Amino acid sequence: MPLRWPAGEIRYSGPTLEPADAEESLLPPIVPTVPLESSLPPSSLPEIAPPPTRPALAPDQVRVKVLEQREIAGKVQFFVQEEGKPRGVLAYGVPPPVDKLPQVGDEITVYRNNQDARSPPYRWDRRVPPGAPSGRRRLRRGERR
Repeated sequence: MPLRWPAGEIRYSGPTLEPADAEESLLPPIVPTVPLESSLPPSSLPEIAPPPTRPALAPDQVRVKVLEQREIAGKVQFFVQEEGKPRGVLAYGVPPPVDKLPQVGDEITVYRNNQDARSPPYRWDRRVPPGAPSGRRRLRRGERR
């Protein structure tokens, strides 16, 4: 008896089967299932915990540790150190209010002021690149504020 397969080809069946045998032949064979865990040998490697996640930083942001606080001419400055780099000074930008200033030993997120490798300077806020709009409109000739 010819049978039409899904790909469009025609195959001829073998000898005809009895109705009871025909139903069994259409079912997939029964394969005993074995849980995957029991079929694998026990792992001798210890489980490694993932490292604690920190919030993602902007490209120019860094985490520094506060080493020392000092005040010069009424402005607060901090000696800070980025991991693997020499100590630098955090003295630029607008600092937070006095009651929210970091303490010695705290880790804080700040911005790089430039890429000086010997004594890296840091700033509190993001530096505005030259030519970027600063929020103040430039006056034209003859215009008043």
